[in-house]
Amino acid sequence: MSEKTVRRAGLDYWEYVDLLEHSSFEAFLEKERPKDLFFFSAHAKKSLFEASFKRGAYLIFGKESQGLPKEIIDIEQSFKLPIESPHIRSLNLANAATAVGYECFRQINQ
Repeated sequence: MSEKTVRRAGLDYWEYVDLLEHSSFEAFLEKERPKDLFFFSAHAKKSLFEASFKRGAYLIFGKESQGLPKEIIDIEQSFKLPIESPHIRSLNLANAATAVGYECFRQINQ
């Protein structure tokens, strides 16, 4: 998190963020022992609006350049953001994460 652009993106909010980095996804699973994992991909079959989020859920996105591995996309907890136009193949990662984050926030705080 020392990269200048990353620090700038957090502006003056970093003091309020509890940031924890893991060396790998496996290390994350071992350390955090997450109960609710939700994976997001433009290639998933189920819509984001079929997901039921609870406090403590983890939202997992792939790299913008590669997305998630196919074996993850095929699991039950994989979702996509619905896109109406056949000319748009996906949203960029920042927009997708924002949309998912706010839907999660909406469900948890109803």
